[in-house]
Amino acid sequence: MRSISAFCGVVVVGGALALSSPAVHAETAKGSCSGAMSAAKKAKSSYDSYDRELRDLTNQGGHPDRSQRDHLGRLKMKWNDASSMADRTCGKSKPAKPRPKAMPKSMPKAMPHGKVKAGAGAMSAPSGPSDLALTSSAALISGAAGVWLLRRRDDEELG
Repeated sequence: MRSISAFCGVVVVGGALALSSPAVHAETAKGSCSGAMSAAKKAKSSYDSYDRELRDLTNQGGHPDRSQRDHLGRLKMKWNDASSMADRTCGKSKPAKPRPKAMPKSMPKAMPHGKVKAGAGAMSAPSGPSDLALTSSAALISGAAGVWLLRRRDDEELG
């Protein structure tokens, strides 16, 4: 009797989590577009000003040390993170991201485009509420089956 009540409790809690998380995410994304955009602009201006300082240092004959180059790299990562967060939050691209130095100047003509579905767990396409519900129900069912098998084994050992 305890296993049935435990199973019901797990199903109720899992269902509540599965249904509430997409709604909560949608509510937080609506009001934070302007905040994400301002954070991206601040990160870009911080990166640009420090990059300008290091270029002035180099033009005057100095050499930036490792800590200065690392700090510039961290500022670039913060800018990229803030820019991608603004893209995800607002649904469109606002600030331009810096082009990596390793990329060729001219891109090949045949480049992949569009959404790519690579199966369950792939990060290229956003997951929806149905994916979340399917995953959580599979986890709940496997957990309940594990509890049932353990109880059955214990009953056979005792009985």
